[in-house]
This record gives sequence, C-alpha cells and structure tokens, in this order.
Amino acid sequence: MAEYFRAFKSQNTSHRDYRPYFRPVFCYLEGAWMSDPDMDRPENWFPTDKIFFGAETWSELHDRARAEFVTGTRDRQGRSAYLPSIITHIAPSGEPVYAQWNFRPMCQPIADDLPTTYLRQASADPSF
Repeated sequence: MAEYFRAFKSQNTSHRDYRPYFRPVFCYLEGAWMSDPDMDRPENWFPTDKIFFGAETWSELHDRARAEFVTGTRDRQGRSAYLPSIITHIAPSGEPVYAQWNFRPMCQPIADDLPTTYLRQASADPSF
C-alpha cells in the first residue's frame, strides 16, 4: 500500500498504477435560503440519513444552538444544527415571513485522472 501512496505522490504510474485507487472527486457546497409561510418545524430540505435535528420547533432548535455556543459543548449524538434564519419580508397581515439557510455538500467524480500539478495550496490569508 505504501508503494501506491509513493506512486501517487510522485505521479508515477509506471511504478504502481494508483489511478484505480486514487479517483479524483470535485466537491462543492450547495446552499440556499428556503422559505415556507407555514414553517413552524425545522425541516431538512436536503434529505440525508446523517442529519437529524432533534428539535420539534424553530425556537427549540435555536435554543439548542445558543446553549451549545454559550457552554462550548456539542450534542454527543450529533443531533444539533445551527441553521440561521432571517426575516425575508412582512406579510400583508403584518406577520414576519422567515427563511432558513440550508446547505448540503455534494461531490461528483471526475472521469479522468487529475494530476497533482493542477492543485495548489490556498493561502490562509482571508484577503486571498
């Protein structure tokens, strides 16, 4: 196995053909503000088997996120989420209409090999 890693690092397929085991993948984050006039429960707009909110109402979800922020702890079962919400507009009845930020990571395989010379390390400087 170490030889496959060495071949990948040097990009030398004649040493070991690493390409079947080191497949390139393009990953990105999809995100959007989702709004529903009858939104009274947290809803995962991008369903996945890995996320469970563990809250019945928006206020409970926000209270959990606030408590974790203040105490510096996390839910050991991973049921917490911080999904910010905003007021998008005021309905004609005078009630605020909220939207929730939802996101999901997505990955797509790349058909061909991606040489490491195409990659470069990003700067940690935020002005980059």
